[in-house]
Amino acid sequence: MHIGSLLPTTLVSHEAEIDPVFDGRDEAALRTVGMDRDGLADPARRDRMRALGEAPTQGLARRLMGEGFHGLPVRSFAPGAGDQDPNLVLQR
Repeated sequence: MHIGSLLPTTLVSHEAEIDPVFDGRDEAALRTVGMDRDGLADPARRDRMRALGEAPTQGLARRLMGEGFHGLPVRSFAPGAGDQDPNLVLQR
């Protein structure tokens, strides 16, 4: 069940060196793995997961982990956020 939304909030702040990461802010790089910005921000991803067993973003994460990537920097898709508001999605 999904209730409400979590607006941009710093829950925890860490300093770390994580390498390699796949740059999910780079549209050309996203296209090479069959994804785009709209796909990352898909508001129906939970519905797709229920219907298909795996959302396209989950498939992307699985693929990138298989290729040795540990994370994916992406822009925040929270209301009011923009390109200057990145998030780092960690996969390992």
